[in-house]
Amino acid sequence: MPALRRQDVLVFTASLPVLALGVAPVWLAGESMWRIPCLVALVLMHLPLLVRSRLPWVTFAATAVGALVLLTSPALPPSATHLPGALPPVLLPSAALFGVAIYSVAAHARTYRPLAALIGVAGAVELTAALWNGLPWLLVPSIPEAWRVAVGLGGALLVALAYACGRWRALAAAHGDLTARWSYASEENHHQHLDLAVTQQQARMAGEVQRAVAAHLEDILDQAREGRRAARRAPGLAADALAGITTSGEEALGRVQSLLSLLDAPDPTRSSTTNPSSPSSPPSTPSRRSRSSSTSRASSTRPAGRASPSPSR
Repeated sequence: MPALRRQDVLVFTASLPVLALGVAPVWLAGESMWRIPCLVALVLMHLPLLVRSRLPWVTFAATAVGALVLLTSPALPPSATHLPGALPPVLLPSAALFGVAIYSVAAHARTYRPLAALIGVAGAVELTAALWNGLPWLLVPSIPEAWRVAVGLGGALLVALAYACGRWRALAAAHGDLTARWSYASEENHHQHLDLAVTQQQARMAGEVQRAVAAHLEDILDQAREGRRAARRAPGLAADALAGITTSGEEALGRVQSLLSLLDAPDPTRSSTTNPSSPSSPPSTPSRRSRSSSTSRASSTRPAGRASPSPSR
C-alpha cells in the first residue's frame, strides 16, 4: 500500500466539511432505496483523495463512479435541502471533487492524461442533458434557459480549469527537476575539471621533485667520488666530502617530504555539498606509502651516461 502524502491528507481533511454538507441532506431525505447508494457514492468521492497524487487514476475512477451514482439518483426533496425546490444529488457540493480528480490525473498521471479531460467534458454534457428538464430554478427562475446553459458551461469550465491547472503543476515540477539536474551536472562537470587540474598540478610537482632529487643524487655521487679520492691522498679531507653528502641528502629528503605533504593535503574542491540522491565518489588518491615508494623508485633512477662507480678493489 502506498504511503500517504502530507498534501493529500490535508486535501482530504479540507474536504470533510464538504462531505458533511452532502451527507446531511441525503440523510434527511428520509427512508429511500437511494439513501445508501448516495451515501456510499459521497464517501467514494472523498476517500480516494488520500492517494490522489500517488494513484491519480484510482481517484478519478472512484470519483467518476460516485458522480454517476449521484447523477442517476432521484432529486432530494425541499424538506431535506431547505431550498425552494428539489435538488438533484449531482448538484451537491461533493460533485466539485470531480474537478479535483481531473486535476490529479493531469498533474500526477504519466499516461492517457487527455482521456480524463475528454471524460470530464462528456460528463458535463451528460449532466446538462440529464438536468435539462426538471432543473431547480433557484437562481434565475424567470429565465430557465440561462440556468441550463450555465450548468453546462460551468461543468465544462470546471473540467478545463482543472486540467489546465494540473498540467501547469506537472510542467512546473518537471522544470524544477530539470533545473536541479542541470545544476548538479554543472557542479559535477566543474568538479571534474578541478580534479583534472589538481592531477596535472600534482604530476608537474612530482616531475619537478624527481628532477631535483636526481640532481641531488648526482651531486652526492660526485661528492662521494671526490671523497674517496681525497681519502687516499689526505684522510682529513674526507670529512668535508661527507658533510656535503649529508647536506645534499637532507635537501633531497626535504624536497620529497614537501611533495608528500602537498599530495596528502585535503582537496578543498570536494568540501562543497553534492546531490545526496546520487553522490559521486571522489577520485581515488594513492596512499602515502605507494607515493613515497614510487617517488623513491623514480628518484633513484640515474640519468643515462652516469653509471655508479665500481667499488675499489
